Amino acid sequence: MKIKDLREKWPVAYEYCLKTYNVKCAVAIAKHYRPIKLYKYYSFSDTFWEKNLFNHEIAFNFPSNFNDPMDSRWFLDYEKIYKERFKDIGEEWGFDIVGGKERFLDTIQLNEEDLMYLRDMFYVSCFSTNPYSSLMWGHYAEKHKGFCIEYDVKSLPENMRVLLPVIYTEKPFDASMILDMRGIEDKLAILCPYLFKSVDWKYEKEWRIFIKNEGGGQQPLILNAPNAISGVYMGLKSYLYDKQYESVEKWCVKNDVRLHQMERTYLSFDLVSDEIETIRSDKKIKGLLL
Repeated sequence: MKIKDLREKWPVAYEYCLKTYNVKCAVAIAKHYRPIKLYKYYSFSDTFWEKNLFNHEIAFNFPSNFNDPMDSRWFLDYEKIYKERFKDIGEEWGFDIVGGKERFLDTIQLNEEDLMYLRDMFYVSCFSTNPYSSLMWGHYAEKHKGFCIEYDVKSLPENMRVLLPVIYTEKPFDASMILDMRGIEDKLAILCPYLFKSVDWKYEKEWRIFIKNEGGGQQPLILNAPNAISGVYMGLKSYLYDKQYESVEKWCVKNDVRLHQMERTYLSFDLVSDEIETIRSDKKIKGLLL
């Protein structure tokens, strides 16, 4: 079946490609079905919010700095690894070889500490496909007091156009085979552990961009996307930052960027939005705006 014929079944095919270490295929599927717009939530209490908006900066951080301590961890089946390695030399592995199960678990603990550095092999920037998530507004935009930037995917710089969606699962991705690259020809398979998260985070509807940490950097990476911002959404309580709100509004007018205001609905818990110009026009017609 051709990628274009997958249609609504593409997420299943995408996940299958990742689980069979065929990341090149997964990238091709994601590229064909990537969203037109992506969203990133920000807080006005963040020191860098002005640069993120006014200077078109996008931050790439290390997964070890993310709020989920399990994010991008390399989960390994150590018994499987040892069995495969002993099989290569024609022997059968058992706990007795390493001094018993308790000693084996101690060894695993040491290995896990050594593996922590693998999480920071890539800089990662995270986006959502949903600007109307109350949970996202609550967690990442200072309890609805912040704002959300809309990015036009086609206008992202060339080095940011390889976007991959996150898969949400009950069990972590088994990276045992990737560690040894046994029978895996696709070198991009090293990205797999970064693309699986617990179902608890499903509400984020996340897509990620990866930049290889070639120089072993330890600070976040800042890149510019000068023509990618196509809209800004203001949180329900963003009016509490009145000066910041005014500066965002002026910037949007000057740069011809659509500005939206999040609003409540009265028949459900859903959030909706209206463009500021529409809101002001309605108020003017009703005599509510001088």
